Amino acid sequence: GSRWWRTVYLKSYVFSLFHPSHGWSRIWRDAMKNFASKVQRFLKSEDGPTAVEYAVMLALIVVVCLGAISTIGTNATQTFNDVANQL
Repeated sequence: GSRWWRTVYLKSYVFSLFHPSHGWSRIWRDAMKNFASKVQRFLKSEDGPTAVEYAVMLALIVVVCLGAISTIGTNATQTFNDVANQL
């Protein structure tokens, strides 16, 4: 009985937060418009190609790090197996 009513009340409260009369939807909409305008400004500026270059460099660094971690992990596993066999 009472759990059902609490669930209904909670859902109605959460949905009311995003109702246009509450004001949160206006704040959310304004924040999204602000974000979209910043993205558009960034893409139109000359810094766009520089950002792409940085993204490519970051991707290459990640690939090199993953390869190094994989190699180190394989070597560490072999070392631990050698120690375990000697014990």
